[in-house]
Amino acid sequence: MKYSRLRLNESGESKETIYQLLYLAAITSSDSNTNYKFNMFVSFCRAYFTNLGQLYVLQDGDKTIAFCFVFDKWNGPTGAYHIHSLSVFKNMRKKGCGRTLLQIVLSDLNGEPAFLECHKSNVEFFERNGFHINHAKSLPYDMHFMYTNSDGSHDSYNGFDMSTISAATEPELDKRFEILGKKFGAIK
Repeated sequence: MKYSRLRLNESGESKETIYQLLYLAAITSSDSNTNYKFNMFVSFCRAYFTNLGQLYVLQDGDKTIAFCFVFDKWNGPTGAYHIHSLSVFKNMRKKGCGRTLLQIVLSDLNGEPAFLECHKSNVEFFERNGFHINHAKSLPYDMHFMYTNSDGSHDSYNGFDMSTISAATEPELDKRFEILGKKFGAIK
């Protein structure tokens, strides 16, 4: 398996290829809600194209199998990286692909603090990979705030409003989401 770390102006990939990868990263989520997937796509695009995040892609040969989107560290040395999404194509789950990609990401972060939010059904997976539940921060919908390389007190994105970034592009992203959905057979 090989991986790619894609960052604006560094990857050499075309803009269309980046949109396709960001789309696939959003729809491989286990959540079946299309609005949730669209919102993930929008947040990935906003962060990627404003150079506030990076996409990791895991491949087996020429087959893409897993994605991880990481927001940059907020608030300088007191901040933490945000692992916004870790997703694996359904047919490749339970084969170690998510663990492999997560370990690559954590290695790339060089021991810096990182956090994520996950559903209670994924807590055990992240605990096996070095994350701890932050009981001081409560989240709705059976979600848990987890951290690694930290005591959980590092600033995350408090005070940062992702909607302020390129909000004018949302109609374009709505149309692009629909076009890519048709291309990949997710929308008829």
